[in-house]
Amino acid sequence: MFEQNNKLSSEHPYASEPQSWPLTLSGVSFWTKSESREQIYFIGNIFGWWLEVLLIIAYCAVVLADVLTRRRQIYLLTDKARARLYHNISFFFCGWVTHYFPFFLMSRQKFLHHYLPAHLLAALFSASFLEFLFTDNRTPDTSDPKKKDTSGKLYTFAYLSVIVALLSALIWCFVFFAPLTYGNVSLNIEEILKRQWFDIKLHFAK
Repeated sequence: MFEQNNKLSSEHPYASEPQSWPLTLSGVSFWTKSESREQIYFIGNIFGWWLEVLLIIAYCAVVLADVLTRRRQIYLLTDKARARLYHNISFFFCGWVTHYFPFFLMSRQKFLHHYLPAHLLAALFSASFLEFLFTDNRTPDTSDPKKKDTSGKLYTFAYLSVIVALLSALIWCFVFFAPLTYGNVSLNIEEILKRQWFDIKLHFAK
């Protein structure tokens, strides 16, 4: 597969490099209709994809902090929390890594849609890690026998509040870019320019 892919070396105006995919910095134009100024342009949900990157960075920071503290015999996380961190959540993280980084080894033309399997795994990872962040994963304090052990407890109100806020932002971003997703709405120049983020180059922007 690598050998055949590397033979596809011709250039394409909408080809992009893997480092631009997680932040969906550029997309692919699939269809245009000049008469009605309509266009289908493939781009990720910018808020959702950026959120995935932030959570991946946060996960790496948590793992690094856990490794460093344990080397100093400081045990901040419970065994159950560490099992979730290194087994359950890391399954999705490793899936994202193995579906994303091999593209850096390919010399063929590459497009944003090559990132979709990795994006799906990043979305599953984000959901599992978000729940982890809103769970009490601290090792219980055994010095005070009267103190209640809350390890493993989900802070439901804060968790649901954040989920509602994130879903609202995701839905807003989806609606904002829906004219490009479906190509069924004619946009004026001002509306097109508002959607022309980063390296996104849209037709009818002039």
